[in-house]
Amino acid sequence: MRRCCRARRRHQGRHRTRHFRPVRGARGRGARRLRAGDRELGGKLGGQPAEFLRTDFGGNPEQANQLVSRYLQRDKIDFFTGPIGSNAALAVGPALFAAKVPYLSANPGPSAYAGDKCSPYFFAQYQNDTYDEAAGKVANEKGYKNVVLIAPNYPAGKDHLNGFKRLYKGEVKDEIYTKLGQIDYAAEIAQIRAAKPDAVFFFLPGAMGINFVKQFVGGGLKDIPLIAPAFRPTRT
Repeated sequence: MRRCCRARRRHQGRHRTRHFRPVRGARGRGARRLRAGDRELGGKLGGQPAEFLRTDFGGNPEQANQLVSRYLQRDKIDFFTGPIGSNAALAVGPALFAAKVPYLSANPGPSAYAGDKCSPYFFAQYQNDTYDEAAGKVANEKGYKNVVLIAPNYPAGKDHLNGFKRLYKGEVKDEIYTKLGQIDYAAEIAQIRAAKPDAVFFFLPGAMGINFVKQFVGGGLKDIPLIAPAFRPTRT
């Protein structure tokens, strides 16, 4: 990922960059990678001196929004990056865009920031639902006539399932939304078992996906194909 900065103000010859991220749990791993990236940059962006301001917002979108407002007014930041979740990205975006402060997304690409609501101050690596459109096409090619969909009940979860449905031509037997951060899927696996789908499409990043796949196999459903976007669990 290339980092860039469009400076709005200067502070003693330095750009001010605000990083927001949770530092605990599965999403905290992404935050720690960002911190390591700060060290590698050596206090510069694009060869220019930069001051990096870091804040842990605890994964709380409301708190993130309050902190962004404070740092826009008090610290006059020139650039923003950090949130791993789409719910936080959607919470902080409006204030940043109104202040014309560039926001380089470290992970999410909410579909709500595309199309008519696209901002020239938002830079993302991808749009949430694009990977899932490809997954829907794969399900068609595999001949899966019906599927069950499962994702957390938050903006990214809805984006990913909508992306899959956009190109999938078969029947969606059930669309299951779980609690964000959930690790026990006994009830959902029972629903899947009862539905008897040809396949299951899931978006459950991090620890959620790891636990789901383990319980899915342990629940005797290993013969039902699982389809997932690039955010699949890697420890199962």
